[in-house]
Amino acid sequence: MPQYSEKVFSPYAKEDLFDLVLDIEKYPEFLPWCSNARITTRESKDVLYADLEISFKAFFYKYTSKIKINEIKNVKEHFLEIDVEMVNGPFRKLINKWRFDDADEDGSFISFSIDLELKSMFFNRILNMIFDHAYKKMLSAFEQRADQIHGKK
Repeated sequence: MPQYSEKVFSPYAKEDLFDLVLDIEKYPEFLPWCSNARITTRESKDVLYADLEISFKAFFYKYTSKIKINEIKNVKEHFLEIDVEMVNGPFRKLINKWRFDDADEDGSFISFSIDLELKSMFFNRILNMIFDHAYKKMLSAFEQRADQIHGKK
């Protein structure tokens, strides 16, 4: 089923981008098809749960994700990670990962991967046809949000 990964440069600091992705309750303001998002539980400073509602034409999905926040800091590297895994909802599998690294120049590198599978084989076929477009539209929404919040660079 659909899987995708990408690494891109951003002119913004990794901490700013990390905070933007973790500002889950703002997703409905800028993320296509996201009609509602809220953090439901903070298990610890590094683990939280969030509910997201996705609306697209006649389709409506609500799911809960477990979000793990990691900061890796050692002699060789310093990066931030966000691991997301669906724990309840309409998908057979939904796993995505964000990683934010410093770039040699001003800015940072963002690595993003997603692995998604719906429970219905019929809807999986439809998802396969539109996934690339939908994925790019969602990443573009995050880029535009960064420009809006931090001023286009």
